[in-house]
Amino acid sequence: MFLLDSLPMERVLFSEWILPIHTDPIKDAFIAIEDGHIIELGQQKHFRGNVELVEDLGHTVLFPGLVNVLYHSDFGVKQSENTSKGNFINWLHEANRHSRSLTQAGQESNILSAIKGFVDSGTIAIGVRTTHLGIGTHLENSGLHSNVFLTIKGFSEYKAVDIWRNAEEKLSHRKNTSLTSYHASGEFLFSTSPKLLRIISKHGKLSAMPVGINHEEIVFFQSGIGSIQQFLLSRGDMDNRWIVPQKSIIEYYLSEGYPSENNILSHMISIREEDIQLLKNSPKTFHVCLHPRFNRQWEMGTAPAKKIKQSGLNICLGTFAGHVDMRREMQSASAEYGFSPEEVLIMATINGAKALNLDRYIGTLEAGKESKIIGITCKKPIQDPYQEIMFSTEKFHSI
Repeated sequence: MFLLDSLPMERVLFSEWILPIHTDPIKDAFIAIEDGHIIELGQQKHFRGNVELVEDLGHTVLFPGLVNVLYHSDFGVKQSENTSKGNFINWLHEANRHSRSLTQAGQESNILSAIKGFVDSGTIAIGVRTTHLGIGTHLENSGLHSNVFLTIKGFSEYKAVDIWRNAEEKLSHRKNTSLTSYHASGEFLFSTSPKLLRIISKHGKLSAMPVGINHEEIVFFQSGIGSIQQFLLSRGDMDNRWIVPQKSIIEYYLSEGYPSENNILSHMISIREEDIQLLKNSPKTFHVCLHPRFNRQWEMGTAPAKKIKQSGLNICLGTFAGHVDMRREMQSASAEYGFSPEEVLIMATINGAKALNLDRYIGTLEAGKESKIIGITCKKPIQDPYQEIMFSTEKFHSI
């Protein structure tokens, strides 16, 4: 029995279901809130607090706000129907062209629109990979928790120090707050020189890197030729002194000492089972961020998500420019990888919070954590709350 009479409360919610995530679902539940934090939750029959504070939400499911681990804000394309699918380098050329065409005002307009989309779709925390650190100010003002990763590129080794000094100058003007933190990250493994990657890994404890996006990465790290080499040559950034590692992508990443203490690897499509085990056995910490909608839209392939999960690596979800609705990403994860609605909700809440080092504050509904709660309300009794979250036509709403 919960003895709440002596606890300060400003709000008590009764709901048909509460999904704490870290424990079993609670039917006919209550949750008590004070000063923006959860102080207790349980079954309504055990509530002993002030009934005048109770708001009965009826046929509602309450669950933690969603976490979008990696949003790649700079990589939208203007006319997706005119960009060939199945070829990552073609898409990257088009995304870079579109990004260069945007003014600062255009970039800010895009992120403000995206932030509204995040909030409307139940997102409470986000990681953003970008070259525009001003995005952090808008995220801070929005009330979202955020990790902003300044993406740095340059494959020519001799430019590494100058590139880093420029990045460090940008980062020096940004201060971490209780909501927003700033980090550095390579653009891609194939577009960031070994020297620059080592500098980045020494700078901070958290990094975010797309890895294994398509087969061409395998070709490049095994032979040094192919479409990636041509891509680097086209922007004058191929380093002819680079020694081809002749290793798998993950072997290269690990053997050269590039990982930070905590690392978010996204996509993970073109990797081997042996690579998954290498990550699992590494002394560093790795989280895997999947992008099922982007990969399906652009016909990039499918990550071996089941095998990654079976290894024990932490799996979470993220979106690309143009995709802001995490609920749709969850639906795609279920369809693409065969995960259950419950498994997908875990990926989109506590797993994402762990990846962004926010699990002390959000990700589950439990005493002491922030009361950033999302609800879905239905017109009739709810038999399976996970199914309603994933597939109901009812919208999410903030509590």
